[in-house]
Amino acid sequence: MQAETLSPARQMVAQAQQNAQMGKGFFLATLAGTPDDRLTWTPAETARAPLQLAGHVAWSNRAFAGILRDKVEQTTWEEINQATRDFEATIVSREQAVREVEASTQEVMDALNDLSDERVFGMAELPMMTAPIQFFMFLPGLHMNNHASQMDYIQTIYGDMEWHTPQM
Repeated sequence: MQAETLSPARQMVAQAQQNAQMGKGFFLATLAGTPDDRLTWTPAETARAPLQLAGHVAWSNRAFAGILRDKVEQTTWEEINQATRDFEATIVSREQAVREVEASTQEVMDALNDLSDERVFGMAELPMMTAPIQFFMFLPGLHMNNHASQMDYIQTIYGDMEWHTPQM
């Protein structure tokens, strides 16, 4: 089906899905450029290592999918932070990190596919905030891209000046 024959809501869903795939591509390409001996390295003890960033991305993708489906589990920022940190600690290998990012991105894609046209133009009512659902439709791609940038910065700290961009 051509984009011009899609309803405005379906066009927005397609754009959000493309955005999520691009964010995942940047994140995974940057992770792939991280040497094995740097996967758990951080410049400071309070900073996230690349594997922790992957866990954070995967956990967050699942949370975003839950918001899109109107199923929110955590109700405070403290609960979100603790749940995220707990999940991050379970990621112990590059392979696991890639699997989790891939699987969680698919959950986002499925949640986007399942949105009704009415929900696309509605609001997400969360315990800690209210925002247009479109904000959460585009947040996964932006979020993954932002954390790819963080990982890229970590790489420059230990001297890696290469660009690790996805093959498009």
